[in-house]
Amino acid sequence: MNNLNVVVNKIQDILAQAKITTFELPQIVVVGEQSSGKSSVLESIVKMDFLPRGNNIVTRRPLILQLNKIQTYKKEKKKSSSSKRNEINKEKEKEKTQDQPWGEFLHKKGKKYYNFEKIRQEIQDETDRIAKGKEISSKPIRLSISSPDTVNLTLIDLPGLTNNPILNQKKDLPERIYKMVVQYIKNPKSLILCVIPANIDIANSRAYKLAKEIDPRGERTLGILTKIDLMDEGTNARDILFGKVLPLKYGYVPVVNRSQKQIKKNISVKESIKLEKIFFQNHQSYKDISKRCGTKYLSKRLSELFTKRMEIFLPEIRKKVTLFRIKWEEELKTFEQSKIEGNNSTFLMKLIFEFSKKNSDLINGVDLFEDEHMKFLQGGSRINYIFYEIFTNYIQKVDPLEGLTEKELILLMKNSKGPKKTLFIPDKTFEILVKTKLEQFRAPSQSCVKSVFRELESIIISKIKVDQLSRFKLLKEKIIQKSINYINSLVNPCLDFVNQTIDTELAFINLNHPDFKTPTHLVSRMTQSEQTDIQKQKVPNQQQKLQKKQNQRQKQQQQQQLKHRLNNNNHNSFLKSPSPNMFIGMLREYEQLDSYSYNELKMQQQQLQSTKRDNLSIPKNIQDFSIQEYEKQEIRMLKDLLINYVDIVKIKLIDTIPKIIMHLLVNKLAGNLQNVLIQKLYKPKKIDILLAENPEIARKRKNCERKVHAYRKAEKILSQDISQILD
Repeated sequence: MNNLNVVVNKIQDILAQAKITTFELPQIVVVGEQSSGKSSVLESIVKMDFLPRGNNIVTRRPLILQLNKIQTYKKEKKKSSSSKRNEINKEKEKEKTQDQPWGEFLHKKGKKYYNFEKIRQEIQDETDRIAKGKEISSKPIRLSISSPDTVNLTLIDLPGLTNNPILNQKKDLPERIYKMVVQYIKNPKSLILCVIPANIDIANSRAYKLAKEIDPRGERTLGILTKIDLMDEGTNARDILFGKVLPLKYGYVPVVNRSQKQIKKNISVKESIKLEKIFFQNHQSYKDISKRCGTKYLSKRLSELFTKRMEIFLPEIRKKVTLFRIKWEEELKTFEQSKIEGNNSTFLMKLIFEFSKKNSDLINGVDLFEDEHMKFLQGGSRINYIFYEIFTNYIQKVDPLEGLTEKELILLMKNSKGPKKTLFIPDKTFEILVKTKLEQFRAPSQSCVKSVFRELESIIISKIKVDQLSRFKLLKEKIIQKSINYINSLVNPCLDFVNQTIDTELAFINLNHPDFKTPTHLVSRMTQSEQTDIQKQKVPNQQQKLQKKQNQRQKQQQQQQLKHRLNNNNHNSFLKSPSPNMFIGMLREYEQLDSYSYNELKMQQQQLQSTKRDNLSIPKNIQDFSIQEYEKQEIRMLKDLLINYVDIVKIKLIDTIPKIIMHLLVNKLAGNLQNVLIQKLYKPKKIDILLAENPEIARKRKNCERKVHAYRKAEKILSQDISQILD
């Protein structure tokens, strides 16, 4: 039965050497509060004094302790033949050390320590090396102890739980210790060895609370009651031991540890175990159950429980070991398949060809059946999206009339006409407006080129996957660098061609374009519209028109008579002074006129005098202009012509710009990349340098080989007949 524990120790040792830390194996995790007696319990099980001691937190790194029971050496009769002297000397040397316990650290494999004081010092040095000062570390120390007085077990000692950090330690220390302990005991295969001082209230023990939190039913927790000899007189732990208080499935085992007084007197662990046995045999409360008390029973109990857990999880462990072995063997095959076939020159050409082909495939959409191509737009499809979803939509949304008011259009037309009166819209006005709008297409066209460039760059840098190329870091960097340089060399000519296309449109406004609507068509259309509007207006009453004309005629006659008299009077005033009778007569004449005629005549005279005094007043601002009816017709015609011509150019650019980019950028990259890379990289003197293996890949391959070797060895151990193991 005990051989299963040996199997676990061997497998754990194999996996640890391969730096495999994620494989869960059955183990016994010792959990307790600071100064609860954890270290003393471990030393009693090992029957050796080997752990560092001191105040506050002594255990600052996990200690994985493998215990191996060794057979005692049986002396044989010495052979008297003188020819066997060398063999006799070897046997004597063996005799000296065979029965002697020894320890071995994994980080110093092959070096055996027979002096356990040196083991203690090595543990202290290893702790300080990683957890400097008073810090803690989750990196474990692995120690194997072989002794004829111990049992086959794997124990893990952890830093003691504490409520408050000591002086000069970080405030979060208790929380970090708590998380470290949880990390180990949450393994469902582990057995929790919960160390609780018997002289305190068990319900308040942090170790018990934590074990209960992770193992609520207590199905994999064994309680250890330390300091049972320090309980108050008249009290005992029988109710706890018999499961009447806070029961656990595996129950509790009481132990008596070495006291500080015994340690100072240099009483050994073995001697303290004998004193412990006497204590339980003679104690009134425990002598009837003394066989279930003490360190000796604890070691036996732990060995039994550990073996049972190993029996439960052995099939699962064997299955997992096999699965991991297959997994890493498959991984190792990828490295073996990537070996250079043939000479380096041929291999380099092969990698360049594969890289160029995958670039072309991503652009042209050939044979893309990987999972990632089922989730996102890739390569050429993204370029298509740039052309017809981004660029096209932007061009189509450009409004030819945006930012143009009617008064601004009128001002532009007036300035274009000069002093002349034109029958149609001036060509200059139309050309200025068209060119202004066409210039707005330059920036989005350039942006389209740059967006496609970035997409091609992304394909080169991160989208092309050539498995073998990842082995050669320098070659991969060079291929990417030369590819990006080639794309950069294509961008400027493409941008120049796009700019020339816009410049071509600006250079000549083609009014004879077959899709362009002539002004004649627009005039006839507006004339028909105006005639329709006139017909819709209501015809005024004929009698009202006649009456209005008669009233106007009478007013005009009165005004003319008055003007004639005034003129005569003014003429005579130069010859003689006006008399009072003349003034009275003129006033009577004024009185005969109605108030409207008089006021109107007065305003006309004032305007005439003002005109003689000042120059003609010309509006200076756009707001001062008034729009005449015929000008409104011109504005409508101008807007229609502008929309019509800009729409023609939009269609042309939406068709032309993608063609330019495909011809000068995309297709050239896809078609010429292989030749460019061969020209730039195929240098006979540099091929060996380019094909130097990536150190990171070499490290991964060695790690893979190490894991395959470890799982094969573990599988070999586990593949033995179960019945033989259990014998």
